[in-house]
Amino acid sequence: MAHKELIKGPRVTLANVAKAANVHHTTVSRSLRNDPAISIRTKEKVQALADKMGYHPDPMLSALAAYRQRSEPVKFRSSIAWLTNFPEENGWSYRKIMTEYLQGAESRAEQLGYSIDVIWFRSLISKDRNPESTLIARGIRGLLLPPQLAAHTHIQLQWNQFAAVSFGFTLRRPPLHTVSNYQYGSIFRLTQHLAELGFRRIALACTEQSDVRLDYSWSAGFRAALASLGLFSPKLLHLAKTLEEKAFIKWFKKETPDVIIVDAAIRNPNDLSNPEQNKIYHWLTESGVKIPEDVSIAALALPSEENFFGGVTENAHAVGSAAVDLISGSLLRNELGIPTIPTRTLIEGTYKPGHSINPPREK
Repeated sequence: MAHKELIKGPRVTLANVAKAANVHHTTVSRSLRNDPAISIRTKEKVQALADKMGYHPDPMLSALAAYRQRSEPVKFRSSIAWLTNFPEENGWSYRKIMTEYLQGAESRAEQLGYSIDVIWFRSLISKDRNPESTLIARGIRGLLLPPQLAAHTHIQLQWNQFAAVSFGFTLRRPPLHTVSNYQYGSIFRLTQHLAELGFRRIALACTEQSDVRLDYSWSAGFRAALASLGLFSPKLLHLAKTLEEKAFIKWFKKETPDVIIVDAAIRNPNDLSNPEQNKIYHWLTESGVKIPEDVSIAALALPSEENFFGGVTENAHAVGSAAVDLISGSLLRNELGIPTIPTRTLIEGTYKPGHSINPPREK
């Protein structure tokens, strides 16, 4: 009943709360946002008083403030760390998709007034320094954690000092807000699209590790898509601990798929040492199999500029941009630490035609 009476009366403002608490209105605003610079005692006092008085934010005023911020030139706020955790300092960049995540993050950060600092986490802890103090001394409160080298990775840090977002599902602990391509949806739609093109013996070939890194999204989406079409055969799922040329070629000749879905792929005949060179493509061509005349190849997680392989691009720049939006919102609200309920933001992939896909109806 008291709550209804408060709503009927004059709206309680920040200024009203500030006057009652005998503090400046900015102190009220910062207390309600749990600003760590405000003492716990003051925050508890202001928050209790605001609740008692029936204060609640005006969404229209909040929208107006956001509009004004967008209309004014963006001023530098602080740095956000791109915190990598590979054995080698530049190991994270071994896949082009990683650099596209970073490019998307940098572009969005610049729009919002932040800068991105690439920091090798292992260099912080290897020098017997407190990594938290080092990051804070550099003005960093936001952390972007790109995909880890291994699945189920655990990183120890005083997380209550930072707002953090993880890319993908390789970081198992702590459970942070996550941004990722919608891996399940990507392979589900790709598989259905291949069926619409006329392919009937659709296969998936990847390592178990690749599938585990994505919470089994690839194998699950692949099975579900083909099951919905009545085309699934377990023999067309080549899921191995490691992809070996001899075993793969034996499987290929026995099962005779007309299209094979693989993971990320780039074709550059002049650089066979590139770790993104797709081994399956080279094994097939070296065995006398013509791509795409004899079998088509559709790739997942394609870099945006890839022009030979067809398949799905992750829209990696959008993934990086979404991660910065999450970080920025958390920092503005002073929501630091491990979230009580972690969220997952999933970015749709986009089908991309390529020379490696030749539909049966066109053969």
